[in-house]
Amino acid sequence: MQLFPVRPEGDPDRRALAPHRPDARLNAPIVATLPGPTQVFVQCQKQGDTVTAEGHTNNWWSRLRDQGGYISNIYIDHPDAQLPGIPNC
Repeated sequence: MQLFPVRPEGDPDRRALAPHRPDARLNAPIVATLPGPTQVFVQCQKQGDTVTAEGHTNNWWSRLRDQGGYISNIYIDHPDAQLPGIPNC
């Protein structure tokens, strides 16, 4: 498990708010949004629905320790689609 920052709100290069869902699917309900800047503990990651936002596309999602659900890795402030050192769920 590692701590990663969520992209800050208003960052012109990437995202504003990170939708938090119970599964790695776009049709799963949004249970909360995580505003940036904040940090999240990532337990594991898995491939799910593809997310495209502001010119970036990614199908990897991270399970969050404290929130108990998933956010797309597109909202994690890291250049790789799949986060290094994080096991698959």
